[in-house]
Amino acid sequence: MTKREFAEKLRETFPSLSTREAVRTLNTVCDIAAAELLGGGVVPLARLGKLKAKSLPPRQGRNPRTGEIVDLPAGKRVKFCPSQEFKEALTR
Repeated sequence: MTKREFAEKLRETFPSLSTREAVRTLNTVCDIAAAELLGGGVVPLARLGKLKAKSLPPRQGRNPRTGEIVDLPAGKRVKFCPSQEFKEALTR
């Protein structure tokens, strides 16, 4: 699904929105979620699960081309934790 298709679904659900307003609403929701995750917070997604910012410690990796060991700095990743309801729906 593209962003445009997602915005169209929003517009179908809320007919008073124009396509431009739906895209702007979607962008705003994404900006709010990104800001929360960058701050180390959790973003709940109703009936789907949660997005969580996870801190990773510094570690050693390997350059796949040369095989050389490389030190990787600490960082953050976004982790999706599905809700129980969503997990059950996936296994049906």
